[in-house]
This record gives sequence, structure tokens and C-alpha cells, in this order.
Amino acid sequence: MCELPANSLQLQLYIVYLANVKHLRYNSIIQYLNIVPHIHKLAGYPNPLPGDYRIELLLRGLKRELGVAQTPVAAITPQMLLAIKHCLNFNLLLDTAFWCACLIAFYVMLRPANVTVKGIFNPDFDLQQIDLLPCSWGFLLCLRKTKTIQFRERQLEVILPRINNALCPVMALQKLKLLNPAEDPFSPLIVVAQGRALTYSVFSSKLQYFFR
Repeated sequence: MCELPANSLQLQLYIVYLANVKHLRYNSIIQYLNIVPHIHKLAGYPNPLPGDYRIELLLRGLKRELGVAQTPVAAITPQMLLAIKHCLNFNLLLDTAFWCACLIAFYVMLRPANVTVKGIFNPDFDLQQIDLLPCSWGFLLCLRKTKTIQFRERQLEVILPRINNALCPVMALQKLKLLNPAEDPFSPLIVVAQGRALTYSVFSSKLQYFFR
């Protein structure tokens, strides 16, 4: 923890930390910054934020990069999933990985960002092979990062059930493991080629293709 008053560089590094390490949205970063003036006033120092052009530029860039609008996304229905499945080639690793991500997000009610990676695979947050364990009902999935688990304060364990229909997540994951028999338990769970994890951008592009 830095001593007060915080200087411009320390505040800039704090903002970058919130964006790049904590992966917070722009609006959340602003909320975290709102505590800075109160801490300084309680300690008898002036608010260091107003008039700092470097911080203004940094926040302006983050706003442009991260965006602020949160457009509601319609829920995926079983009928929509069946329509997607009909168009996939399950001999292809990419299509199988995409399908697994769809089913995990559907059954666990996760955002796509929770089953994909943002750019480079991060083992501290992203799903690994070791996070998927077989159990009598199907698979046990251990989640360390969701909308309600921001800082790894706990771990969420959910069941991916074995069901006798076309939307069985267990059959999909078994097919993925057959196409990609990973030996490293700490490697990405959902891969598209040569150990590379399925990214959010690839997932989104493929999903948009089906609903354009």
C-alpha cells in the first residue's frame, strides 16, 4: 500500500492494474477510483484526481477500449442450440470446442467470457483441464472466476449432467478430449488448435455468424 498523498504515477499504475490484472470494466474502474478522494480527505490531503491530464488521458483511452454500454443479450434457447449444432462439423477441433463452450455456458448460466480467454491464456482465471473432473452424474466443473467471483475469494463447483439428448454436455466434452488428448492438467480446457485456448473474440464471431 502506497503512502498518502498518492502521486500521479501511482494512480495511473493503479488504474492499469484494475484494467489489465483485475479485468474490470470501465464503469467498475471509475467506482474504484471514487474512493481515492475520500481516503485523501480523511487524511487531510486534497483530492489528487482533478486536473491531472495524464489520468484523464488514460481514462479516456480505457473508455474507448473497454466501452461503457452494457447491451442486454438475449438468452440462448435449446432450439437455438440445436440449430447451431446442425451446422457444426464435430470432426473439427474448433467446432467441437465452440460447441462445448456453448453448452457449458448454457447449463451453468455463465457469460461467454467465463468459458473463453481474453487474448492470452491466464491459468489464474481461465478454465484448465484440471478444473473438469469426472463424477457419477457426468462432470464436476470447478470455477474460479465468474461475475460473482471477482478475486478468487472462493471456488464454485457445478455439475455438467450426463443426459440422453442432443444437448448433452458430457458427450461434447468427451468428444473434445478425444480430439485433443491433453497431457498437461494445467493446460486450457477448451482448445482450438495446438494447445491454444478458445478466445472470446473467436467465440463471438462464430456465434454471430449463426445469428446474422
